[in-house]
Amino acid sequence: MNIDEYVELAQRTSATKDAHPLVKMDHAQIGLTTEVGEFADPIKKAKFYNKPYDPINAAEEIGDIFWYLAEACAALKIKPSEILKRNIEKLKVRYPNKYSDYNAENRNLEKEREILEGKDNKPAIMPCKACNTINYLGCDKNVPSDTWSIVCTLCNAIGPPARLLSTAILLWDDCNK
Repeated sequence: MNIDEYVELAQRTSATKDAHPLVKMDHAQIGLTTEVGEFADPIKKAKFYNKPYDPINAAEEIGDIFWYLAEACAALKIKPSEILKRNIEKLKVRYPNKYSDYNAENRNLEKEREILEGKDNKPAIMPCKACNTINYLGCDKNVPSDTWSIVCTLCNAIGPPARLLSTAILLWDDCNK
């Protein structure tokens, strides 16, 4: 199984499967906070309470962390493989050869942001100009494909053609179905 398939399979057990994306994101953030603490617990017990380290429990907690990361990806409606790809591209800009303290402190934040925003027309979260909520934006299938418009999935407000917005990102997978 690949990581994108995992997100789909994990949604079967999500308590917020059909909830609004912000509810799903809350669930993911609170769950991640909890699971990271549980991941640290076996090390704490081994280091401070002279208990044997339990790598099986640590691996279980890593699995739970992945589950909540999958929940966050589902909320954002973005494939984790795309997030991982963008992260590596961002790190290549930050550290062209290898890690250095200098590069860690002197980053090209503008270039990194371009990569994270999906300069190659990949999904993103954007604020709706009509209802001012931050949510997943789709495309209006009722307009010609050369003038894709941004559509708020919460209030259905149609924005300007995406080609006019430098940070507008379309959900090409959804639009081309």
